[in-house]
Amino acid sequence: MTDYSYDSKWRKLRDRRIKEEPLCRHCLSAGHVTPAVQVDHIRPRAEGGKDEWDNTQSLCLPCHQTKTAREIRHRAQAH
Repeated sequence: MTDYSYDSKWRKLRDRRIKEEPLCRHCLSAGHVTPAVQVDHIRPRAEGGKDEWDNTQSLCLPCHQTKTAREIRHRAQAH
């Protein structure tokens, strides 16, 4: 089993992302202004995504939950 723990480097990246991108990226693309509360890995860690600036985005909780559920379904169907 892979360890997906989050360390101080991640927390600093997360804090920087929320500070520099305080609104949900998905909502903004749909024309809505929603505060971001989650930092998402664009390419999930479970699929090899890294804790890097270019692989993160700020999302609101509903958008993050929807994206995560879609990714889980996709991985389940692939197996």
